[in-house]
Amino acid sequence: PTVALTVLVTGGQGRVYSVPNGLDCETSTCVGNIPQGTVVSLRAVPAPGFAFDRWEANGVCSDHVSCNVNLSSARTVTARFVPADPLAACDVTRSHAAAPVISTTRPKLLLANAELKACLQDKYARGAPEVMRLKTLVDSVVAGARPYNFSPWFAALVYQMSGEVRYRDVAIARMDEIVASEEARIASGGFPAVHGNSYLEVDWYLGNLARVYDWAYDGLTEQQKARWMAYGNQAMWNVWKAPGNATTGMAGQWGGRTHRWSGWATDNPANNYYRHFINAGMQLGLATHGDNPQAQEWLDIFRNQKIERELIPLLNAKVQGGGSTEGTGYGVSTRTLWTVYDTWERSTGERLADKTPHTLASIAQEIHTITPTLDRRAVVGDSTRSVTGELHDYNRDYLQQLIALYPNERLAGVARNVVMNSSVPRMRYDYDYYADVLHALP
Repeated sequence: PTVALTVLVTGGQGRVYSVPNGLDCETSTCVGNIPQGTVVSLRAVPAPGFAFDRWEANGVCSDHVSCNVNLSSARTVTARFVPADPLAACDVTRSHAAAPVISTTRPKLLLANAELKACLQDKYARGAPEVMRLKTLVDSVVAGARPYNFSPWFAALVYQMSGEVRYRDVAIARMDEIVASEEARIASGGFPAVHGNSYLEVDWYLGNLARVYDWAYDGLTEQQKARWMAYGNQAMWNVWKAPGNATTGMAGQWGGRTHRWSGWATDNPANNYYRHFINAGMQLGLATHGDNPQAQEWLDIFRNQKIERELIPLLNAKVQGGGSTEGTGYGVSTRTLWTVYDTWERSTGERLADKTPHTLASIAQEIHTITPTLDRRAVVGDSTRSVTGELHDYNRDYLQQLIALYPNERLAGVARNVVMNSSVPRMRYDYDYYADVLHALP
């Protein structure tokens, strides 16, 4: 027997189809008769001028972004589309400057690219759906909410787009809470949270610090600047300059006391930890440049030692055809490299992505790893640690960042089609909304 799967298209225009086949709808209402007991995955593809917003199905769909329907009986699902910002993608002109130049004015980090900043401000003014999702999240924080995994720089970004000081102030307040908490742990004789797990999350802590410092600079006190820089400098000193090495461990310092740590991957550009370290040092150096006597040192280590003498030679010598340098389930963490390349280029004008064919080749590698149903990756060595290989926000982010780095490449067009037709048509979790703002697809 068959059962009816009814799809309603509201709010705008788009196509909804099922995997496996059985329904393909481009009108306001359509019905597919599908064998009872089948589990189908519905895909929503917006028509030109529209964006997919969410599934509305009263529990029928797996969630508001993905829709997997168990047809044990007749089901009805609504796909909501919304008018899209015609300037959805900030296709900023890619730079090929011969040498990096750091802005003497603020912002210095990422939004130093005037074209990108203007595009984001225009998207805010137009009420682009992806921007409004991020704004709604930040508004909840302004109202006192404490959403899971919220990054203070989200509020600083909304401040840069809107100019509304309430967003600046909440970004500073939340970042200062983090620094104060770290300072309290140090004062009690312990080590701060950034020290944990061999500094794996150093780029979360210092990336937040750097972006709030730079983007909310006009609201910071001199005391806050000094405290934040001292905390950031000590974290990077422990990672890159503390006595020791990855074999013997390193003698980090907090509060004048030695706090040893493993030194894991500080000299191994094939390791995912290494990417977090370079991302942290780059952002701290850029954001505090001109204020921080150690900023140039972090940038020199980043650019001349880590990128030029360690990372690029390894990628060119040992990674053929793109993808991960590890076979241990950390493949998607390679996208931290895309973040580094993009941030450095938009901040300084120097393009790092083309220093190795690995970057562009990773588009093809990822496309071929995603299954034809566009809802899973082949569970290969550098896949996420999952037995089913389902696609997640970070898979979308991986390709979106590469598309942004190579907007005019033929492969980028193919990747764009894959992402738009995939089971993750937009970011699912609110702590990932920023990615659709910075790297929205045209």
